[in-house]
Amino acid sequence: MKRTIIFLTLALFLSACADPPDGKPSTVTEANLISNDSIANSQIPDAQRQTAWGEAAGGLRLGVGIAEEGKVRMVLHTTSPSPIKVPSNISAGEKHYDWYRIHLTAEEGGTQRQYLLLDERNRSAQVNRLLEPGDTLEHQVDFTDWSTRGVHAGEQLPASSYGMSLSFAWDSPNGPSNLRSGQMTVQIGEGNMLAAE
Repeated sequence: MKRTIIFLTLALFLSACADPPDGKPSTVTEANLISNDSIANSQIPDAQRQTAWGEAAGGLRLGVGIAEEGKVRMVLHTTSPSPIKVPSNISAGEKHYDWYRIHLTAEEGGTQRQYLLLDERNRSAQVNRLLEPGDTLEHQVDFTDWSTRGVHAGEQLPASSYGMSLSFAWDSPNGPSNLRSGQMTVQIGEGNMLAAE
């Protein structure tokens, strides 16, 4: 009997992780499937995190920052008085972030670039997060890696100062929403290595 229950549980989990016939990722909402590079808390002061925040819209605001080792901090903070469910990431053997874009504007010349945070995948599951009022959801992504893989394979940025911001496009309960973060100045060196300026 116990073996039957275990088998059925495993079968249901594998079914949830497989792509449905229409090719769209399935949806997983259990909190224990939130990736370990996602941090949900509300007690870290903005001044310590050096976050460039955008305008609030649809109960959320988006911020960008730089973490250790040149990782980009992608931060969602809820301003809604009620809980709000947001897409967190796509689980596809690795973590993809379909809703986010990293935007760079060169300080010299004003050249603009946009970076996707997704790649080829065969199986996937969408992971959502229910944010309570005042909660913050943070992901940290390796810009050097994402800026040189997938559709960006082989791209090398000129070493220079850039304005960096994020966008987050999703279907909110009130309709399509496209959040923008504030902008912060970063330094990009050889090999697309990133550092806060």
